[in-house]
Amino acid sequence: MIEVKDQFADIRKLYESSAQNETLNALIYGDFGTGKTYLLKTCPAPIFIDSFDPGGTKSLRNEIVKGRVIADTRWEREESDRDARLWYEWEKVFRQRKESGFFNHVGTYVIDSLTTASSAIMAAAMRKNSKNVPIKELEVRIPQLRDYQVQMVVIENIIKEFTGLPCHFICTAHMETLKNEDGATIGKVPLVTGKLAERLPSLFDEVYVTQTKETSKGLEYSLLTRNTGFFKARSRLAGSNPIDKNVPQDIRALLKKCGFQYEDKDLHLNKQAEDQATT
Repeated sequence: MIEVKDQFADIRKLYESSAQNETLNALIYGDFGTGKTYLLKTCPAPIFIDSFDPGGTKSLRNEIVKGRVIADTRWEREESDRDARLWYEWEKVFRQRKESGFFNHVGTYVIDSLTTASSAIMAAAMRKNSKNVPIKELEVRIPQLRDYQVQMVVIENIIKEFTGLPCHFICTAHMETLKNEDGATIGKVPLVTGKLAERLPSLFDEVYVTQTKETSKGLEYSLLTRNTGFFKARSRLAGSNPIDKNVPQDIRALLKKCGFQYEDKDLHLNKQAEDQATT
């Protein structure tokens, strides 16, 4: 019996020491103009964004000037869907950051957005599957089934790696409308490749949908946190602290309410983080 209790105690210590049990990992998706990127300013800082959306971080300019947000915008290339080198370059930089302990100094890490990042991943998948095809021919080649398969494996594996980082992690995505054979809208899902739209939410603890509503005071921005059938959403953060179906777009407030780490990390480390990020 004593041995069993010791095993229980050891397992409990492992659970308590795991950073994943104290951090947020969330997929946030929604239509254009519903606040996907802008809400990132409410995350625990320093907020480090790998931005794949051209011009996507302009709404965070004030936070970037303040130093709360650090945005690496070198991935914002219009030709990302044709240039495999973009993904190879990003992956090399990510490995260097991870090995250097960079993410220990980050409050929240963000991929903005997976929809555009997946285009770069597809270009890399096509390059891998077409090693003897000239670049010019590859640029106009239509993706094949094997390309989609490689893309999905890469995305699933890298997200699993992101969710194990010692900081909060948020991945944004654009939204796609699903229609039935009659053309009627039957739901909305993250805009990613094929079946990955169904499998993607299972890789995250939190899946939120950004929404807006017209009120007498103007647009009201909120996060949908529960599945409606039409939208796929859920929250595991709540636990014994139930949260509303629709909550304000404030990640820090949500973390605080649910008893998770919501404080900023030392902001004086921003300069160090920024230097590491751009080398």
